[in-house]
Amino acid sequence: MENIEEIKNRLRAIVDDLNKINGRLIKSRGNIIQIIRSIEKYKKDIEQGKASGLSEEMRKKEEEYLQSCKNDLNETRDRIRLLRDIYTRVKKLKKLIEEEYVFEALENLNKDKKLFELYGKLLSEKRDQLDEIKSYLEKHCEEILLTYPNRLSSALEKYGLKLDEFANYPRLSICQGYIKFEIWERNRRGVLKAYDRKISELKLDIEKAAAAINKEYKRLFLGERDTNKILGELWEAYKKIIEREDAPIGSSIPITSVLKEISKNRKNFRLDEYIVDLTRLVESGPYVIEGLKIDFQHTRDTKKGIILQGDLARGYIGYVLFREEV
Repeated sequence: MENIEEIKNRLRAIVDDLNKINGRLIKSRGNIIQIIRSIEKYKKDIEQGKASGLSEEMRKKEEEYLQSCKNDLNETRDRIRLLRDIYTRVKKLKKLIEEEYVFEALENLNKDKKLFELYGKLLSEKRDQLDEIKSYLEKHCEEILLTYPNRLSSALEKYGLKLDEFANYPRLSICQGYIKFEIWERNRRGVLKAYDRKISELKLDIEKAAAAINKEYKRLFLGERDTNKILGELWEAYKKIIEREDAPIGSSIPITSVLKEISKNRKNFRLDEYIVDLTRLVESGPYVIEGLKIDFQHTRDTKKGIILQGDLARGYIGYVLFREEV
């Protein structure tokens, strides 16, 4: 199979074939039910004297035939039930491939031992169809991985986003490295991060990956943020800390302590969002509150500092202070 359209057509044919088999089984079930009803009616007629009786030998054969029909009916019903189970599983697989979620389709197929078992019971002569599809999906996933950055880049363009030029496979990123998407080829997973913190782990299907990246971009960068409010939060947190520590205004307070204080009073506090807020504050102000100007100091200790987003990501900020405006 050379392209995904061919596998789509193959799955459509399989679904059609399953529908035809199901139709034949339903028809067979109807015929058997009709035979059973006819035999049982005849037996009832004999009991009521509406029909002549049978010899002992014929009556015995009739009972055997009736039981055989009932066994066939139960077997046919079981086959219909199994076939419907196969149909449901194949339809789900078909839907994923129609949407070109090939990584998810392959993972589901690998996990779905029951589907292969059902084929073995009911459609053993068609089992090679599943093996063929699995083989194709494995090859197609490998082809996608070889050109993953280009494919993801094209998908992101639909959202007005682009990959960072400096980002190299398997570590891709947007927004100057703030949002990262790392590909794990071995288990065919992608890890989405913001500010180097894991947000989610997802399958590598291009459209789903692009949608997840766009969702985080919108969360981080498109929300309305009030920098006056951010400055006020920093000041209130700073003030509480220096009062608690009996330190004078102008003291350098660890940024991590200030952010911890803010997180106590802000619902759903997320550091990756707040870093973006701080970046906007540093870029455009305001810088003065109650006659005091905010200032930041750097640190070499990466564990005790934070790094701003974008062009301002020049070293780690370790301390915040407010001092009288000169």
